[in-house]
Amino acid sequence: MKKLFLLAILIILPAFGYTQTQKGQGIWTGVATFNFVSNKTDQTQMTTLYRESQSGLTFSRGVFVKDNWLVGAGLYVGQSITYNESKTTNQSQYNRSTNYLGNLDGFVRRYWGKDRWRFFLSGGLSLGYGLANYDYQDDKNDSKQTDFSIIPTFQAGGNYYLTRRIGVEAAVYSNAVPLSFSSFTLGLVILTGENSIGSSESYEAPQTAKGSWVIGGSFRFGTIGFQTNRPGVDDEHTKSFAINPSAGWFIKKNLLLGISIPFQFSSNNASSSFAYGINPYLKKYISGNRLRPFIAGDIDFLTGQNKNKGNNSKNNIQKATLSASTGLAYLLGEDFILEATLGSIYIGRNFYPKESNVNSWNGGVTASLQPRFTIQYVFN
Repeated sequence: MKKLFLLAILIILPAFGYTQTQKGQGIWTGVATFNFVSNKTDQTQMTTLYRESQSGLTFSRGVFVKDNWLVGAGLYVGQSITYNESKTTNQSQYNRSTNYLGNLDGFVRRYWGKDRWRFFLSGGLSLGYGLANYDYQDDKNDSKQTDFSIIPTFQAGGNYYLTRRIGVEAAVYSNAVPLSFSSFTLGLVILTGENSIGSSESYEAPQTAKGSWVIGGSFRFGTIGFQTNRPGVDDEHTKSFAINPSAGWFIKKNLLLGISIPFQFSSNNASSSFAYGINPYLKKYISGNRLRPFIAGDIDFLTGQNKNKGNNSKNNIQKATLSASTGLAYLLGEDFILEATLGSIYIGRNFYPKESNVNSWNGGVTASLQPRFTIQYVFN
């Protein structure tokens, strides 16, 4: 619903004449990610180590070979590595799995529309290749798996140009005929070419003036039931609840100081868990236009408890995360701020009871033109 609301809001913005689909113009978009997890447990008789890393790069480029006709190509490369190791006084065991994925796409698009709006249909082919290596301490169990695929692709969607350089793109995808659209994306595209250069729209924003307040938050509730209908086997039920209210205050023009307070709870037949925390943040908006970059930093601290219903044992855990991010904000009217986080970096640590001898770290870096969009209401 949030994505549909975004598109509805953009309809009411004033239109102006852009010629972004003329011959010689171009677009590009991309995503880059890297994440890792590291857990080490030192016990009296055994030491265990688990490490996992994932990385990926997606890039797509298109050029208008004639008015309203775009020819383009996309590339995806990714890698994931998982490593497990256990050591005792007498022996050591390990296993490693490495996966490589690659996709090469080619497509042709036809555009219709005028002013800020364009709609398009697209068709093409996707070539995929995958390689998985499984390495064990005992070489006799090593294995390798390869995959290759050729898949037709179809796409329908639309662009809305926020500026002469940046546009919002929404699209649905299908790889079957008759068409059965299976995925939806919403992201940003960067526009290139002579006609993509233009002056920015200067705007004295009441949203980011000193003394303004911002409120936001998220809420989630879910339940899952599993019924077996077998004697002696209990039905399974899982419930989860999470809420994360937030508020911020512009301590000076374009500088926002805020805090969010997350709380989450889940329960099933075997266990239950709850956690709560505090997340202060600082955000700086740059430039004096409706579309303006921002940089942000925050510290997230979460504490909670897991309970085993069978033996009534409890396990306490704390987690701290330090992160920084950057993105674009668009000021809607005089009361809303629409934001897209384009890049972020974080590092976190889980704190377990000292007697458990567990050392756990995680972190990651992400850069994306297909970000998560958020919208906030401002009290001026």
